[in-house]
Amino acid sequence: MNINKRPTLFKSLSWNDQNPVAQDSLQSTTRLNQLIVELLQANAGENRISAQHLIYANPDLDPESAVQLIYEEICLKQDEGIAIDSKEILRTFPQYHLQLAALLGFERLLHSGRSEPLFPNPGELIGPFQLIQRLGQGASGRTYLAQEQSLADRLVVIKIMPDDHDEHLALARLQHTNIMPLYSERVIADRGLRLLCMPYLGGSGFDQVQSRLKAKAIQNLTGRDILAAIDDNRVTLSQSPEVKSPSRLFLEQSSYPDAIAFIGASLADAAHEAHCRGLVHMDIKPSNVLISADAQPLLLDFHLARKPIRKNEQFVDRLGGTNGWMSPEQDRCFQVVQRGQPAPCNIDGRSDIYSIGLMLANALRIEPDPNNNNIRLKPGITVGLLDIILKCLALNPNDRYNNAALLAEDLRRHLTNQPLKGVRNRNLVERWHKWQTRNPSGRVWLGATMIFIPLALASGIMAYQIHRQASSAINTGLTDSRKLLKAGESDLALQRLNQLKVDILNYPGLNSTRERIDSEIASAKRMKLAARLNRLVELIRLQSGGSELNKGQIKSLKDQCQIIWDKQSELLQKLDLGDPEESMQIDTQIRSDLESLAIILADLTSQSDTIESRIKAKALLDQAETIFGQTFAITLASQSLSITNPENCQIRLNSVHAKPKNASEYNQLGRFEMAHKHFTKAKEPLRKAISLDPTQFWFHYDLARNTHQIQEYEEALAEWSAAIALKPDSSAIYYNRGLTWEMLRLPQLALLDFNRALELEPDLSQASFQQGLMRMKTGKTLTAIDSFNHASEKATTPEFKASVLFHLALTYKETGQDQLAISTASQSAKLGSIDAINWLRKNGP
Repeated sequence: MNINKRPTLFKSLSWNDQNPVAQDSLQSTTRLNQLIVELLQANAGENRISAQHLIYANPDLDPESAVQLIYEEICLKQDEGIAIDSKEILRTFPQYHLQLAALLGFERLLHSGRSEPLFPNPGELIGPFQLIQRLGQGASGRTYLAQEQSLADRLVVIKIMPDDHDEHLALARLQHTNIMPLYSERVIADRGLRLLCMPYLGGSGFDQVQSRLKAKAIQNLTGRDILAAIDDNRVTLSQSPEVKSPSRLFLEQSSYPDAIAFIGASLADAAHEAHCRGLVHMDIKPSNVLISADAQPLLLDFHLARKPIRKNEQFVDRLGGTNGWMSPEQDRCFQVVQRGQPAPCNIDGRSDIYSIGLMLANALRIEPDPNNNNIRLKPGITVGLLDIILKCLALNPNDRYNNAALLAEDLRRHLTNQPLKGVRNRNLVERWHKWQTRNPSGRVWLGATMIFIPLALASGIMAYQIHRQASSAINTGLTDSRKLLKAGESDLALQRLNQLKVDILNYPGLNSTRERIDSEIASAKRMKLAARLNRLVELIRLQSGGSELNKGQIKSLKDQCQIIWDKQSELLQKLDLGDPEESMQIDTQIRSDLESLAIILADLTSQSDTIESRIKAKALLDQAETIFGQTFAITLASQSLSITNPENCQIRLNSVHAKPKNASEYNQLGRFEMAHKHFTKAKEPLRKAISLDPTQFWFHYDLARNTHQIQEYEEALAEWSAAIALKPDSSAIYYNRGLTWEMLRLPQLALLDFNRALELEPDLSQASFQQGLMRMKTGKTLTAIDSFNHASEKATTPEFKASVLFHLALTYKETGQDQLAISTASQSAKLGSIDAINWLRKNGP
């Protein structure tokens, strides 16, 4: 990496009138160079870091140095051949939006000399290949049917892509019957193209096969229909006579479900070959599967193939996939790494197994629900085949097949009527049918023997089987309910458990299971209550504390807090979710939320500022201390109750014997200072919390709120953006960042955030009101009226509604709707708006 080439370009992009480098102090320049060296050294090794990480770790870094550090990272990625997403960079660093927009615009001009690849048209000669017709077009390039003139005009498939793509490096490593082989590769430099030459095997894409068969009911399909769909897709050139290959003979004689199982086994073999070579395909879907003319399934398109991803891997390159065909962990990782965060989980060959299972389910028209195995079977689909597919589609990768070879083995065992290894052979009728098929002579012997079996013994066996099946069904139900609990679906889990409790009454021999079900119901109720507790605590923190609420809101929140606090004994019961580590993590979270609830309730109780209210609040904190011990947060809350004026705050704080020891306690200290309006003093402990643990959403949220309050808007923007990255679905964060943009007099950017907040929470009346104000500032008067009307409908207090109506009246006046303006202002005045009253005196009838 040539470091010296970066500053020359960057200087020419200065947004100041003078050279920014000349303005920087020697200390600032030295620090920037140190950070650049740290960035380059880290990204040359395994523990990669991002510019975003370095900027957050150095919050006092000046904006110009921060932007230059971001530019170094851009250049680093370009040198490694990684595509740069300008919009994503601007979303990640909104505080430097104007500077980065100019920088990225110049960068596009700088590289505009490189022409886009010139894809050829059918009929052209490119290299030794005469292109005949285009077969397909995707994100990574185009494929053509061609004749290779230097080799007797043999038919080949040519995939053409930009010359910086490297799919050939992955494909060349793979040699397998069910993977499309690579003949050769060449670059056409003057056109910026790379050509991959592969054999032409006829046939059709699996997606095209499914499209041709969708009009026919599944019970009326056979393997012959698949062959017919393949043969219908022949090109108009003369081809070699049809070969009766083993695969075609099998499909001619097989049922449709068996044909799909055969295709699945072949693809699992292909995936296993790639996995053994250290590659995960990452994009298995019907359009990337070819069923050749001799009915051989082949896996195509390895342009996204890459090595497995490990949890917490800081930098993930070339990560993609197709919506609807990715595994849950791949989709989750794809969303997270786009925001510059480390990979949240492992992605390995089991992700491809999920995609294969999804493809089989789609072909068999099964709509699986991962949380409910009770799926109605379609004609011809056995329980065993369904269970194989459901195992592939497990949400947790640990519950799927450990490798693709095991999946292929089970699919072939299904086709040859063998007992399955990866799933339970739970259907007695299916097992009996398989045994009969494997042992045709045994049927006669078994029939003769069974004549002499006593009826009592037969009844006993039947009773045993019924008991066993019932026990198995209940165990499955319990497992499903735990999965629902872990997914946060406590209501559905309770429904399932209560149904099991009813079902067990029909099986007296299973009464001992009742205690287990009762225990699971208690856990589900606790999880439901814990979720309610967490939502309430987060709601109050997002509203920045009870001191900013009116009396009615304080009473409402206080009542809600008291109801949950009174159920503390239920919440503090030990939880058992089967996984001790996970249960302990949830228990810890519940205790933390419950401690926060006690502090919030004490604060709300003391809002009336009477001696009686302070005594009640102190008693509440004493009760919390008995439960949780003398924690730092409770100690601070107790000190707050004894503070009668701000001047005493520092003196009493110095008397706190427990000083902050970790990130959480530094954050609590910062919030304590904020609660007493010491916003400048709060900044350092809040920053310290983030430096110790930059992954916590609330730490960034609290620092953003604090720096906004002391008008340090650039830093506030950085922290709002960090909070959004950690919790992208929080409407409150977008709303707050919009307020910061507004203070910087950037109404267009503020409007974008208010729009996003309303997308996430349509009833957020404050966001609708601010949206109206920003639309007014940007000249969108008519749409501002819609915003104010919506805010008025959703307003929760008379004071706020009065303010909204007054601004609506002003908007009507500006658009020449005088009567509506006066009528609306009158409504506002009736709700107590002084502004509306004064306006009506000047503008009223």
